[in-house]
Amino acid sequence: MAKFFSLLFALCLFSYSAFNQNVEKSISFFVGFQGIFCDSFPDKSNQDFLNYIDRDGLSGNYAYVGFSGRIDIDQKYRASLSFGMYSDFSPTNINLTTSYYPFKHLGFGASFFGYPQYISYYFSYFQNNSPGMYPDLDTNSEQDRIYNYGFAVGPEYSLRTKRMDVSLRIHIGFRREQTFEAMLYQKRINSNYLVRHRFESNNEFVPYIYPELEALILVLKTETKKFGIKFHLAGEYTKRRMNYTQESSEWIENQTTRAKVVSNWHQYSKVDLDLGIIYFW
Repeated sequence: MAKFFSLLFALCLFSYSAFNQNVEKSISFFVGFQGIFCDSFPDKSNQDFLNYIDRDGLSGNYAYVGFSGRIDIDQKYRASLSFGMYSDFSPTNINLTTSYYPFKHLGFGASFFGYPQYISYYFSYFQNNSPGMYPDLDTNSEQDRIYNYGFAVGPEYSLRTKRMDVSLRIHIGFRREQTFEAMLYQKRINSNYLVRHRFESNNEFVPYIYPELEALILVLKTETKKFGIKFHLAGEYTKRRMNYTQESSEWIENQTTRAKVVSNWHQYSKVDLDLGIIYFW
């Protein structure tokens, strides 16, 4: 759904620009990496799924490549859309921004982001907390993806020269992740007793801060073409938790129990850093 609306938005902008003379357009190809930072807490009486998201800091495990496009209309209206692709080459890392500059350097805008995140080995908790039970009858490695998205608004600053265009924005908004579901089977050693645990996250919107810096530098200019370098740095700062409902169904006893689990708040941050080449027209 996010990809559909992003493409529709881009189509509307480019259609409008075709009938407006005072329009600057650019497209770029970039490479970069994403750093994930998140607190981890000792597992206690209940599973805490955020302890198992892939958060390797600036190790480069979330490296990506991508494309972006930008339109400036009358030097007052600005919109940009970028798609980043990880190792699976699926355009799932999405960033969309729109801006309005009533003054030469100061304006305000809105932004949207969406990106996937790996969660791995999240049932290792049961290996240490299920005495007398096989911890997981499915011996396959558990790894799933959770999609995150957020919307924000805030002030912006822009500085333009003949060779450089620098934009700085600080947006504040709300973010959440998609519903996460998982299933675990356990069997008692030397017994026919079997239990199935079903987990489903109860998501909520939480506030976040989104600072972003973008610099476009003109390197080569001919009569008909302009090429340059694009530098982009963005962050996300928030607190997250993943509450969930756990449903446990026991065979033989034929009993089902449901419990709502409230998890700890985790300090969470994300950094995107990328560099690319850009073509203006």
